[in-house]
Amino acid sequence: TSRETVMRAEKRPFTLFSIVFSGEDRSWMIQKRFREFVELNETLKKRFADRKEELPELPPKTTLLGKTPLDDRQAGIERYLNGLLKIPVIGESYVFRKFIFEEAKDLPSAHRNTTEFKGGENSQRKKQHSIESDA
Repeated sequence: TSRETVMRAEKRPFTLFSIVFSGEDRSWMIQKRFREFVELNETLKKRFADRKEELPELPPKTTLLGKTPLDDRQAGIERYLNGLLKIPVIGESYVFRKFIFEEAKDLPSAHRNTTEFKGGENSQRKKQHSIESDA
């Protein structure tokens, strides 16, 4: 994952996390705000209530000491997604697949050569090496 801070006129800035996925014949990237991961997590907990204990933990947005540092949150998102991909019924579910394919941007095939994370039988997730942040 990488991240960037988005500035909007007269609104608070927010961070977008860019996640690159690689399959057998294509690579794609999605950009999501942290709250979208929270929404996915809540949906999965409801949809897979019988498997709730298997779901990986989403990193917190805040701790007792304040906001979770973005580097820690980014690493936690990577662990969370890898954990979801290791549970076939979740990784293949409509809810999860919609999350990773909705608004996806196809990437050139050169991105397939740096796969770092594996998940599921037919899909692989990789870490994008450049990290952008204005924070």
